[in-house]
Amino acid sequence: MPQIARESLGRSYAYLDPASGRKQARRPGARSALVVICHAPPAFVFVQHVWAARASTTEITEHIFSMHAMFGPVQIAIETAGQQYLLYSHLVDEGLRRGIRLPLIEGRQYTEDAKDARISEALQPLIAQGRLIIQSHQQEAKQELTDYPRGATKDILDALAGAISLLPKPQPILGHQDARQAVLDYLSRAHVPSTQRERFLRGSHAQ
Repeated sequence: MPQIARESLGRSYAYLDPASGRKQARRPGARSALVVICHAPPAFVFVQHVWAARASTTEITEHIFSMHAMFGPVQIAIETAGQQYLLYSHLVDEGLRRGIRLPLIEGRQYTEDAKDARISEALQPLIAQGRLIIQSHQQEAKQELTDYPRGATKDILDALAGAISLLPKPQPILGHQDARQAVLDYLSRAHVPSTQRERFLRGSHAQ
């Protein structure tokens, strides 16, 4: 795993996939899963936080607010299909009660089969290019990745794919465009600090 300086990390994005009654009926071991990711220069996706549990609404709520305090994500997307929308509404109300504005958005809805396609489409290119960084202590995420697609659970991978969909997308580099500047623009859109972008620029000049 490449060495990542914490101060070089971009802003965080979080995705919560709550375990609804329907989901639990189809997959009895299904859990609620929360993943927080960010960009790391020059083009890595760094997994900052992973959590999965068969948790109550109260437990999920406390974890969301703790995560928000720790990482300050730009967006927190929550799947809101069926009864899952009740959790979204509860978090909005709880944020008002606590005087904390959570940057909540509704996650895009997928069928179970479509979720498998989303996981593959989101993760395979990053893995093939060596750009997905899962930390050594995030063993559950690594195990799901190892067992996919035949593993008993894929809740973390589903939330990870959802989080990846929130990240700013790199723009294509045109023939007349400076490739180094295109990367710097991309890091800017990913909220990587300017000092780290300048460090990358100096390193590119040195090469």
